Amino acid sequence: MAGAGFGVPISIRYGLTQYVDVDPHNSFVAIIYRLGFPAALCLFATVILCVLQTARAIRRSSELRGAILTACLAAFTAINIFACFNVVLEGPFLGMFYWLLLGLMLRFSITERVASR
Repeated sequence: MAGAGFGVPISIRYGLTQYVDVDPHNSFVAIIYRLGFPAALCLFATVILCVLQTARAIRRSSELRGAILTACLAAFTAINIFACFNVVLEGPFLGMFYWLLLGLMLRFSITERVASR
């Protein structure tokens, strides 16, 4: 329930003689395996709230800001789809873009909510 952590590989934990690190080939399954269900639930809730807030901000924003938010949301969705089939969020290749886009979408949608008042 709490996850396996990032220490000992699964092969050594279960007594395999050779060092064969068996990890899931899916970033979200790897997050559930390593961090556990509570951390995965927090991550998924944050992502869902961010996407919903960004979608609301796109509808009520100006043309330029809406285009920026749409591009961020499209790239974020593409990374999420790619992360369903590969382990990409643990490394710097797409992990930094994932968190950067998440932060940009939250910041732009908060700014848009304040500007529309």
